[in-house]
Amino acid sequence: MNLPSVRRAENFDVPSLAQISEYLSSEVTRVFGLDVPASLSRYPLKISTTWFSCRELHLGHLALQTIPLLISDDLPGLVRPLPHRFWPEAFLLEWQKSAQRTAAERGVTLYLPPLEMAAEGPTSLVEEGYMYMHGKGVKKDLQKARQSWERAVDQGSATALYFLAHLYEEGLGVEKDWRRAVSNFERAAQMGHKQSQQEADRIKMREQMATAFPGLQPELGSPDDWCNQAVEYLANLGSKKRIGQALELLKRGAQRGHATSLFNLAVIYHNGDYGPRNGRLSMGYLQRAADKGQASAKAMLLARKRTLVGFFEWYFRVRR
Repeated sequence: MNLPSVRRAENFDVPSLAQISEYLSSEVTRVFGLDVPASLSRYPLKISTTWFSCRELHLGHLALQTIPLLISDDLPGLVRPLPHRFWPEAFLLEWQKSAQRTAAERGVTLYLPPLEMAAEGPTSLVEEGYMYMHGKGVKKDLQKARQSWERAVDQGSATALYFLAHLYEEGLGVEKDWRRAVSNFERAAQMGHKQSQQEADRIKMREQMATAFPGLQPELGSPDDWCNQAVEYLANLGSKKRIGQALELLKRGAQRGHATSLFNLAVIYHNGDYGPRNGRLSMGYLQRAADKGQASAKAMLLARKRTLVGFFEWYFRVRR
């Protein structure tokens, strides 16, 4: 006798079988540590109800009828699914094959991440390329990032075109080609990507000015433009060159007294996300931003000055 037959049965002479049948048939019955009768299994098994998030499963949904579990010898009946990042590679592969078969039967395209990053749980080719680009959970690999984004472009992704354009503009893993970068930006813009047309126009203007005035580096745009561009650089790619350009743009705005640029520099030097932390320099920018009336700067300055270290950094802040 197996569990499906137990579920279909209606009357049992053995009370334990009736209890299991009721549990399997009901959507509201919950059990904890219910013993499986010897007539069903020669092993000392137990049945328990548990719940878990689909994020704990590879690909975010059930693909097989069995999953690895965590159990406790101290608390028989306590059970939790093993998060997919700890699954054996062979089981992950079998899970993916089953998911692919199901997707093929339904006539849909299923994204399957490479096994080397399956534990990180990327949900698309665009995210996969981003992880390769930054080395998040895997070894940094610009070629694989480009290949992931190219596959995403084949599936109609404007965001992948946007990232590819940056690769060609900067020559990251590919030969530097500003014309190809502009082409990709414009294609992405036609597909509805918001920042892409601005990026294309920026590059074309830069190249036109470079041709008309060799050696001249004009300061195009406003402090708001520079600040927005800097934030875009830091948010999307974050290569060393892009980080340097972002800081230069923010410092250019800070020289003009741009409050948001001052505040962003204060946060960057306080956190040390893009280089060594410098609390005194951060406080210098933060005070200037607060003096300009920047609300977030005022709140952050007040909070930091309440701590001993923060007050020290403010008192000896770098004044520029």
